[in-house]
Amino acid sequence: MIDHALRISFTGDIMCGLSQDIIAKNYGNNYEGMFSLIKEYLKKSDYVVGNLETIFAGEKLLYTNKAASFNTPESFAYALKDAGFGLLTNANNHIMDRGLDGLVSTLNVLDFVKLDHTGAYRNETESKKIFIKQFGDIKVAFVALTYGVNQEIHHNKFTSEQIYHVDLLKHSSDRQNWQFLPTNLIKRKFISLRRRMKDWLGIDCSERYVIIDCVSPSEIINSENTNYLEKALKKISMAKECADFVVVCLHIGGQSNSSLGEYSKYIFNTLKNSEADLIVGNHPHCVLGHCIQDKRLITYSLGNFTSIPDDVYYVNNIFAEYSILLHLDIDTLCPQNRKYSFSYLKNIMDVDGFLKPCPVYDLYLKSTEVEQKRLLQDLRGVAKRFGVIPPKEIMSEYSL
Repeated sequence: MIDHALRISFTGDIMCGLSQDIIAKNYGNNYEGMFSLIKEYLKKSDYVVGNLETIFAGEKLLYTNKAASFNTPESFAYALKDAGFGLLTNANNHIMDRGLDGLVSTLNVLDFVKLDHTGAYRNETESKKIFIKQFGDIKVAFVALTYGVNQEIHHNKFTSEQIYHVDLLKHSSDRQNWQFLPTNLIKRKFISLRRRMKDWLGIDCSERYVIIDCVSPSEIINSENTNYLEKALKKISMAKECADFVVVCLHIGGQSNSSLGEYSKYIFNTLKNSEADLIVGNHPHCVLGHCIQDKRLITYSLGNFTSIPDDVYYVNNIFAEYSILLHLDIDTLCPQNRKYSFSYLKNIMDVDGFLKPCPVYDLYLKSTEVEQKRLLQDLRGVAKRFGVIPPKEIMSEYSL
């Protein structure tokens, strides 16, 4: 326990799709209901960081109307601010869902709402700056990096003069970073039912469901992409020169798969030897493992903070219902003294129609005995994925 602690909390992927937009319209495009069960928890932190998996490009560029291409009304940004978020990272595969105009519009909206952001930039001058947040005498730097920007879907390849817009780990080529597994609806439903039956029997179903992280490092590691990685490492080093603590938010690792592919392992292993103090991974849409090396914590995926009810990942993967809320406590009197802990969250369908994140502990207290046993069984599977000891009881927070 740290008496004089600065608490920074990290959520998983912040998703908002068409089904959430439809519910919000019933409330005058107000999304605050999505966070009604988690807002109290987030407010306990001094600073909350999340990966924004949508953009604010405006109605003229068409709001979300299909899967894997998002554009949400800017009222969602206000809801995130009201929920307690302080920083949203934008280096991810959706920041270019409406091209450069959408990217610029998103950053303008976040500025207007007074939400910090990093990982995507309007111009080259912005891209050269390190985002540093000062808490009293403590300076914390945040660097956000992504494997790509859905260029294989939108064909939004950056020219050599445009690459500064997003902090990339590799060239935005048409080479896919993943491959689809069975997408036939009946087959997916069968896979889902079979997996849930195994979950009920206490077996961790870590088979691959929808998309796997399949690229080999040998296909990616070349002189051009090495330059991208070296640039990322240099930015991390620059951050360390002017901050007491460096957080790297990494967007990589397939989607809905149970473990990292070889290329993602290569990137994580490379960054383990960087000057980052904490590496927070996201993108797979389900909880993956963690490791601690020389007091440096690396999490591979915190899961979906908010989910989309009819999304293929959510429908077919019980692990997509759960996520990790990670807490970093830094001693304000001795910044070298730090502690990590986490809370389990679950996305549940509430009476207002929103699918929303809820602390599992709160859910447990309101559940029947049968429901409590099921929650504990689920958490044991999630804990195994996260690489921690399966809980014997459900608590509001666990130490790492």
